Amino acid sequence: MSLIWRLREWLVVAIAGFVLFVGLLWAQQPSSRPGLGFDPLVGTWNFNGAGFQGTVSFNAGGTSVEFDNSGRSPQVTPNGIAEDTISLGPWERTGTSTYLWKTQNFAFPNGNVVVAKTSSTLTLMSSDSFTATGEAQFFDLNGNLLASAPVTFNGTRFAAQ
Repeated sequence: MSLIWRLREWLVVAIAGFVLFVGLLWAQQPSSRPGLGFDPLVGTWNFNGAGFQGTVSFNAGGTSVEFDNSGRSPQVTPNGIAEDTISLGPWERTGTSTYLWKTQNFAFPNGNVVVAKTSSTLTLMSSDSFTATGEAQFFDLNGNLLASAPVTFNGTRFAAQ
């Protein structure tokens, strides 16, 4: 075999190895878009804030499902117990460890229907804890703002082990 063929073989192997190495390195990097690779927020978390507790699952793809006991919190519904639905909403990464998280659900204080929406900036403090601050807004079914309040949540990862 000539020297030129050996050099070509070596070059092909070297390029293939380099491409494989770069591909593996790229696959290990967290994605800035949910659902396109590992994101440290994805998972289930317990949280508390504003006098209530809850659990939220941040799903790959940028959706969240949350339930809590806020309908029974005197800080949230001071004039009576309000049953409420689970909260659904989107999240998106805005920085290395920061996210925009929005939720919406329906509450039924004193027989009325209220649309509750939150918008929070969530910051991962570690791989197992977060803090979020933002605003909760409450609307009637015609979209009129009834009330708003600042919110702060602290969360810890709810892990299988």
